[in-house]
Amino acid sequence: MISLLNVKRRLVPRTGWNEAQLTMPAAGRLLIAALAMGSLPGSGPSSSSAAETPANATWYKGVVHAHANWGAPQLPTTAPDVVVRWYREHNYNFVSVTDLNYYTPPQGLKALFDAPGRFLVVPGTEPSMDRVQPGNKIVDTIGIGISGSVDPPTGDSVAAVLDNEAKAIRRAGGLPIAAHPNLTYALTPSDLLASDQTPGPRFFEVWNTEPGMNNLGGGGKPS
Repeated sequence: MISLLNVKRRLVPRTGWNEAQLTMPAAGRLLIAALAMGSLPGSGPSSSSAAETPANATWYKGVVHAHANWGAPQLPTTAPDVVVRWYREHNYNFVSVTDLNYYTPPQGLKALFDAPGRFLVVPGTEPSMDRVQPGNKIVDTIGIGISGSVDPPTGDSVAAVLDNEAKAIRRAGGLPIAAHPNLTYALTPSDLLASDQTPGPRFFEVWNTEPGMNNLGGGGKPS
């Protein structure tokens, strides 16, 4: 299980626990190659060399969780090009607009903003389901690198919804990232382990800068 630390909308690998190498191929797709500890299925024992960054690696700063809110009419909306332009003008190397239950076609944004080796618009979305019982929980999964719309989520438990969202994202050719686990204290380690059974690495967000994400835990809940 790989964690992505999203601080001030910046993607930062958790050094010493795992590494996520980000590359920007000319084809315009985001590749995330994860080197993780032996807790991953099929991986060997951890070692100091496994956590080292290859000498020829190139690191890019970016955000994989950004909203223009076109999929949430109850929220104020922003034009997607305004969101993308902000990140490009603030020296980010890539951004994915991941609106709730909404796919933003990337072609126009990519034509405006993509710059080989410097900036990349990554197509994305965020399947979301609320009022998941027990506890009226909100269960979201970020999907990046998708090729089109993602099926709406279904399920009668947190683990089932997570699994459904991840599978829908993978069917669309994308990479699922379980979002803000402590929003409504929705996700537990057992939910994450029970969902998205795949031999490859799995990802979850461990820090989100929006209010109410409960990043540090509380009320007996861990961070």
